[in-house]
Amino acid sequence: MVFVIFTAGGAAIGTVALSPISLIIGALLYSSLVIVLLRYGIVAFAASSLFSNLLMGFPITTQLSAWYSGIGLTGLALLLALTLYAFHTSLGGQAIFGRATLED
Repeated sequence: MVFVIFTAGGAAIGTVALSPISLIIGALLYSSLVIVLLRYGIVAFAASSLFSNLLMGFPITTQLSAWYSGIGLTGLALLLALTLYAFHTSLGGQAIFGRATLED
């Protein structure tokens, strides 16, 4: 029910067009966000919202000669840095591949 409200709100303010396919895509997007919120919690919801907004906000292109490719690569670098920081934090001081000793 929440994704219906989000989809209708997105359509009302113009972020989701009123075509049927756009409404279906918006409903799938918002329902996946609600599932992440309910299943994994508020931190995962905030991270997924941040990542989706950054991916939609930065113009990512495969043509590196385009004038806007720098800002797209900056957005990808920002996402990579956040991912690596989250991975490092989730380990809680442990080594990445474990501690290998000479006896092993």
